[in-house]
Amino acid sequence: MSYKSKIDFGMYSREGNLKVEEIYLCAVLGEKSVGWIWLKLKELGEDKRFEEANDTSVRDRLYTEIAACETGETNYGTKKESN
Repeated sequence: MSYKSKIDFGMYSREGNLKVEEIYLCAVLGEKSVGWIWLKLKELGEDKRFEEANDTSVRDRLYTEIAACETGETNYGTKKESN
């Protein structure tokens, strides 16, 4: 069984999207700083296969998803279910 993300960060490939999701999960679960996130996206974008990680749209989507997690929303407006 393979994992499929529900979050689209605007990367050009599934692999790239999963790499950005790794950054997202580390940021949310590990409470990483904005500087750490910026550095990880920059490092990812240095790989020619994932250059779009440096695009403003990818950064904006990542930061939006992190902020949404803080307010109890995920995946661009889908409310988290409370148990």
